[in-house]
Amino acid sequence: MTCVCGREGSLKLADKTLCRSCFIGQIERRFRKTLGEKPLQKDEKVLVVGQLAADVFKRIVTMPLHATFSDRIQQGYGRVVIEWTMDDECVAFLEQMGGNWGFAADTHVKLFRSCRDTEIATYAQLREIVFVPREKNKEWNVFLAAFDDHPDMMYNLLKNVEGIKKMQISKSNI
Repeated sequence: MTCVCGREGSLKLADKTLCRSCFIGQIERRFRKTLGEKPLQKDEKVLVVGQLAADVFKRIVTMPLHATFSDRIQQGYGRVVIEWTMDDECVAFLEQMGGNWGFAADTHVKLFRSCRDTEIATYAQLREIVFVPREKNKEWNVFLAAFDDHPDMMYNLLKNVEGIKKMQISKSNI
């Protein structure tokens, strides 16, 4: 198939077929957008957790920061950037549906929140970096796998998760 740029494309991103260069560019634009939703401040003390998150962070963040790179979450940082995908976000939400609907304000920057596990795995493979998706509830994973042929449904679910969280958090601040 042909990529949007006209070159031969073989990588799927949502409902598009892209070449290697366009795929990486699209994914990195999503990362920048996610970082823009919770902007980092100059000279902020930031912890970046995970090998892939560290590679991406070094590649796209140019602002002077006090960044520490680790493979586990630690205390004492103004901001923590984690490898958290769209699948992680949706499964966490679906698991809460049967329980307490209370959402706390989230302080972590979920760097990969706008991408599926499969998209991040492909990106990591292209960058020759190890990425291991988080373990998830099998039933919810099977449920979300049904969205593979309908990527817009997964993005809609994520938007609904965000909307419900905002309503819940604003309700608790009244």
